[in-house]
Amino acid sequence: MTDYYTASKAEVELLAQKDEEYITSIQSYFQSITELLPLRYKKTLYQNNKKLIKNASVIVYYMNSFFKNNPTLAETYTSIKPSKIQNLLHMIYHLFMNTNLYSKARMLYPNWIKRLKNLLKIVFNLYDMKIFQRLSTSDYNRTYTTINDPFNTIGKLMLIKLCFVESFDHFIKPRVFSKPQSQIENKEVVYLNQECLLCYNEDIINPALANCGHVFCYECYVKWTSKSLNCPLCRVYTHPREIILLRN
Repeated sequence: MTDYYTASKAEVELLAQKDEEYITSIQSYFQSITELLPLRYKKTLYQNNKKLIKNASVIVYYMNSFFKNNPTLAETYTSIKPSKIQNLLHMIYHLFMNTNLYSKARMLYPNWIKRLKNLLKIVFNLYDMKIFQRLSTSDYNRTYTTINDPFNTIGKLMLIKLCFVESFDHFIKPRVFSKPQSQIENKEVVYLNQECLLCYNEDIINPALANCGHVFCYECYVKWTSKSLNCPLCRVYTHPREIILLRN
């Protein structure tokens, strides 16, 4: 019978990284299937079903551990004891990250989403909470505290940085570095979950509209016009002066 001990934070961190890596690999396999389709179908199919492909990759990855009680590839790689409850929580987390609810929340409250992620990271680094703990075949009980010291230090530094940034943004910056309304620059506009087919970024940054109606990142399209004045998708002629920069 295999003996299990409390896994170090380094092992738990590596486990999460390998989960992401293997899920991305499965997603790339699904995407490669779409590459076998004719050109006029494959981009449209992938664009319209991007979230479905991501969710299918997550389910396929964790499915084997639920039905056959086998460890995931990441658990095998890190010698972590399989846990259906932990894997279920991770699967729900990955699926939630692909929902329209999360995309809308990230668009409406980007700063709060960023703060929440930073706080979860700080809590993981500073405290030994059961929700983050896993079991491993490696016996680190004698040196468990020593091994986790770097994470504790990183957590403290992240907490100090968070407190400084929040204090600066809410108290110092408005009073010392405030600009007249006429000098405030336009904010960057982002179209979430709308892939730019020039840079293949998942979000379109500062969307630019061509004569034909296709939308790309503004900087990507400006660079494209230095090579060609035709739309990269439908080949309709568009002069750089005719590019429309979309704003809310």
